[in-house]
Amino acid sequence: MKRVFFLTSGRLTLYRWQGASMLDPIAFEADEEGLSRFATYLSNDSKTPALMLVDFVEEEFREDTVPHVFGGDRKAIVRTKQNRLFRDPQFVHALSQGRDADGRRDDRMLFSALIRPDLLAPWLAQLVRHKVPLKGIYSLPILSQEILKKLAASAGQALLVTLQSSGGLRQTFFRNGGLKISRLAATPGLEKSQYAAYILAEVEKTRRYLNSLRLVSNDAPLEVYILSQGRLASDLKQQAGNSITTRYHIADMDETAKAVGLKGTMASPYADALLSEFLLRRTPPNHYARNEDRQYFGFYRARRGLVVAGVLLLFGSLTWSGFRFFEGALAKQQTASVSRQTSFYNERYNLAKETLPPAPAEAADLKKVVESVATLGRFRSTPWELMVAVSRSLEDYPTLKLASVDWLSSTNPKATIGAGRASPQQTSANVSQLNPDGTPMAPSLYQLARLKGQIEPFDGNYRLALQQVRAFAANIKRLDGVTSVRILSLPLDISSQERLAGTAGGDVSASAAEFEIKVVLEVGSYGDA
Repeated sequence: MKRVFFLTSGRLTLYRWQGASMLDPIAFEADEEGLSRFATYLSNDSKTPALMLVDFVEEEFREDTVPHVFGGDRKAIVRTKQNRLFRDPQFVHALSQGRDADGRRDDRMLFSALIRPDLLAPWLAQLVRHKVPLKGIYSLPILSQEILKKLAASAGQALLVTLQSSGGLRQTFFRNGGLKISRLAATPGLEKSQYAAYILAEVEKTRRYLNSLRLVSNDAPLEVYILSQGRLASDLKQQAGNSITTRYHIADMDETAKAVGLKGTMASPYADALLSEFLLRRTPPNHYARNEDRQYFGFYRARRGLVVAGVLLLFGSLTWSGFRFFEGALAKQQTASVSRQTSFYNERYNLAKETLPPAPAEAADLKKVVESVATLGRFRSTPWELMVAVSRSLEDYPTLKLASVDWLSSTNPKATIGAGRASPQQTSANVSQLNPDGTPMAPSLYQLARLKGQIEPFDGNYRLALQQVRAFAANIKRLDGVTSVRILSLPLDISSQERLAGTAGGDVSASAAEFEIKVVLEVGSYGDA
């Protein structure tokens, strides 16, 4: 269902379309009873979007210019102009009509306004009360500009005349395709045979009025296009006589409907239905509706967007599910095929195996042996790095002589050295830490050494001996990769638990200058080649 509210000063006419067919119109008079009937109608159908087309005598048009600016500056200038031109600028519209050819080349604007907001207020109040999604309020004269273009009116000055069922005769003047002024005259109660003469007389009044305003040029005739149908069209063709100042074009309503892209036939000479359907099919941007008038249309559009998004999401989900289903079915077929191939090759393997001589071991055991050898080769370690580090430190201490080096490779930096091999507690790898990708982090690999040595020659100067051993240990500590250096024994035990004794003038033996140091060097991660 689609609908247009055609509003005049004394009536609101509802035009509805079911698909491509127009239903019978419904009229609501602009009185208390009519508003009550309109409220009852909206309570039964408040969800269908609507457009409102207005045809008021109380619609003014003013031409003016504004500077050629954009964005917020343009909006502010246009709003200032509207406030200055119209006394109550609630329902206003600005239509750009090109630029001046000289000077600053300002924009030429046509400002329009509905100067009687009280004519719309009761109807709009009912629409807001029933939360009707109103798309916009549109001016009949401004809309008729598009009708004139479809009539192939190439004249520089043209007058479009339409007759409305509410009793109004609308005459809209265009110059070079742009709307300049529009006049609505009330049609008195006449006999059908008298309408043609009345319309032609009103056209002549309008031509003289335009001439007094100097809006028409005497160099070319005023092209008058009258939309009509049936007997009235025949009467107009008989009575309308072209002259130097005026040339008439009686446009058949059905032909005009086809020209503007509408289907079906027009049943009367009135233009209400044609203009309403044209508005419905070729809806332009909003003319007069305020934000508060269109608030429920915004909700309607958002709801439609969510529904469309939901449908698209559902369609996408079904498509993806179907794709995954067929992919799963294909994978199942491939699995069955691989399973059959595996059974075939297993049978051939068992048959071939029966013809082979007996093997010393099963294939699975041989595989484990090969993997173990590869693992041992990958985890091999030598004391090369540790020996290089110790040698570099000994270069600065020629009196320090190493007697023995006990070496151990382990993942435990606190392992005991010299026990032949480290205990399980000493070599167990700590794999509790994890990498950023969640895999266990390989433990660090250390080389540990116990350095035993003595000072040669030794002259009995224990103070110097202690300094050299400590400096030697500190020098090792500074090397790259060394994580720990601990002095296990010094040439002279100066701890508080030992007794210091000696004989003055006695011999000093070499064993008295012995020392022992433990060094821990980190060489990489466990398992690095």
